Amino acid sequence: MTKAQGGPDPFSHEDVQAALGRSALARLPDRLRDQVLSQSVRAELPRGRLLDGPPLFLVVSGLIRVALQSPDGRRFAVAYLHRGDVAGLARLTGRRYPLSFETVTDCYLLRLGEPAVKDLLERHPEVGAAAASQLNRHIDDILHETALAAFGHVRQRVLRHLLALAVIDPAGPARCEITHQELADAVGSARETVTRTISELKSEGLLEGDHGALAIPDPERLRRELAP
Repeated sequence: MTKAQGGPDPFSHEDVQAALGRSALARLPDRLRDQVLSQSVRAELPRGRLLDGPPLFLVVSGLIRVALQSPDGRRFAVAYLHRGDVAGLARLTGRRYPLSFETVTDCYLLRLGEPAVKDLLERHPEVGAAAASQLNRHIDDILHETALAAFGHVRQRVLRHLLALAVIDPAGPARCEITHQELADAVGSARETVTRTISELKSEGLLEGDHGALAIPDPERLRRELAP
């Protein structure tokens, strides 16, 4: 495991182990997990960075938005990647999808060596099973977002994305740094519609704050409303 060229280690061995413990790689034998990490490179990315490809990587910390991208550049969020998620597995089979990957917060990533992981996938069923488990997570997320887009109201989609973006603060309300336009793009709706929805949520005490900096006093209330 190496660091990004030209800079200090952006995060510790303990950070990597914590992310691995939450990942689909957690159940691999130690020898195979070490081989998966053998050609990895640590990287730190600022908020708002688009990941080209994307590369094969493990999210050590931070939040990444996965969006379906149209030919004219519009994006509709279909999933969010958190600590422990592995992305870029489709690259190993030569598949490409019209998806964009954008850092929502500052992120620490562990870029995995694609040749090494591909070789392990071909030789060790345990690695293939771990990859399948991660892909199942992605499919579950995308199906959930698709169902919300097809059958849910704008209010439900807004609540879902706000909860996904929320930074939990034990000392105060959860915070979301997002503009109305960014939220509208994420949920696939018009900015005016999203602005009205946010105003309704504020009047009900579910949201506080102003444009670009929203606060959620009680995230559990939002989760209860979204519960089936």
